[in-house]
Formats: sequence, structure tokens, C-alpha cells
Amino acid sequence: MNCLRKTVVLAQASRRLASTGTSPVSPALKAKQEMFQVPDGRPVHLKGGPMDTMLYYTTMGLSGAALMFCFKVYYDLSVPRK
Repeated sequence: MNCLRKTVVLAQASRRLASTGTSPVSPALKAKQEMFQVPDGRPVHLKGGPMDTMLYYTTMGLSGAALMFCFKVYYDLSVPRK
């Protein structure tokens, strides 16, 4: 019976939230969303500022280094030493 009561309360609360017409989003979050929606031609993962750019290039550099190390290992394993 308690589960049914919780279901009814949840259904009433969801109807109230759906009928208000306004979203319960804070103004700070709304401003952050608008910053990412600006059509400036930059990818969304770089719109966060210089820290995102630094993180992106660091990730790309480390991925490139790991790829080169993989090719070195493949070469060392495929060509026997004399």
C-alpha cells in the first residue's frame, strides 16, 4: 500500500512540474548553456575556454606518442635482432 501511495504522489508532482511551463533551471546554468550554444564554429569540446584547449592538445599529444610507441613495439617484434 505504501508503494501505491508513493506512486500517486510522484504522479501528482510530475503533473505539477509539467504544467508550470517554466523550467526549474538556475540562471547560472542557463548562462552556461547559452555559452555552449553560440554558433562560433568551434567544436563543443573546445568552447569551455583555454583549459579545454590545453586538455585537448595534451590528450592528442599523448595519444600520438602512444601510437608511435605501439608502432615501435610492432617493428621490434617483427624484425629479429642479429
